[in-house]
Amino acid sequence: MTINCSSFAIRSWQESDALPLAHHANDKDIWLNLRDRFPYPYTLRDAQEWIQFVTRLQPETNFALAVNGQAVGGIGIILGGRYRALLG
Repeated sequence: MTINCSSFAIRSWQESDALPLAHHANDKDIWLNLRDRFPYPYTLRDAQEWIQFVTRLQPETNFALAVNGQAVGGIGIILGGRYRALLG
């Protein structure tokens, strides 16, 4: 799945996204603004495990934010709970 926007794309995660994800996610300022379950420091292994996990989910609920084809972050939908879905 890919949604092209003017300066970025929302697309499915790919195994090749692990290295850029680890690079961009390993930032303390980013970590301070995320849920407690997000690890810091964020390693290549964390990125590989995350991508393996989310690419198996059905329906697909987690997507890469890509700039110039490179994953720089992510967006996901948490289904269920008090609300029908939570986008974050």
